[in-house]
Amino acid sequence: MEARSSHASTYLVSERGLRRCPWKLKALRVKAPLRPLFDYYTSASTQWPTPSLSGRIAIVTGAACGMGRGVTVHLASLGAFLILGDCSDSPNLEQLAAELNASTDRPPRAIALRVDISDAGAVKSLFDAAESTLGGRAHIIVTCAAICDYDYPFLAETSEEVWDRMLAVNARGSFLCCREAANRLVRGEGGRIVCFSSSRVGALRPGYSAYVSGGEVAAFLQLIKCPIDNKVE
Repeated sequence: MEARSSHASTYLVSERGLRRCPWKLKALRVKAPLRPLFDYYTSASTQWPTPSLSGRIAIVTGAACGMGRGVTVHLASLGAFLILGDCSDSPNLEQLAAELNASTDRPPRAIALRVDISDAGAVKSLFDAAESTLGGRAHIIVTCAAICDYDYPFLAETSEEVWDRMLAVNARGSFLCCREAANRLVRGEGGRIVCFSSSRVGALRPGYSAYVSGGEVAAFLQLIKCPIDNKVE
């Protein structure tokens, strides 16, 4: 059930709904019957449980920098063991793995691999590494890997080579990761597949025409969500 104000704002009216998205509540107008729940779930004194990933193995692509690095550090803070994948030539990936391994007395905590996720064999190697070096099958994969042409060419100036390369990594790469995960994360073991897309899909700016080819990931996920849920959760 929902209620709407004169400004067509939608209110959540169940405790379950409030619990599932407390971060959105500050922007909601809450009717009087919901005020106690609203106050509880938005109170600074409310202690939210911190999930534990102790003993879990996570694969993160695009882990060398940006959001991929942030995701990696966060998963490590929750206790996960990590397979880090990236195709860049910078030493950031190995440095991150070294930092994570130095933070524990039981290395290896993190394994760094140079992989191009547009290649099916390279994607497979990420899952193989989890089993061979960390002693178990992966539970989580987070696909953050993406590339961009930093010359930001307009569509009329975008070469076929640039377009094909971005499509290969940003879209095909996500597909290959999801496909491998759907076959390697076994139902009943709490498998999780997390894919990143781009907000540029909904707010395209000049120079991003090839980059948002990765926006196909969003449509792709809608197509495969039910089959993946049925297999790995």
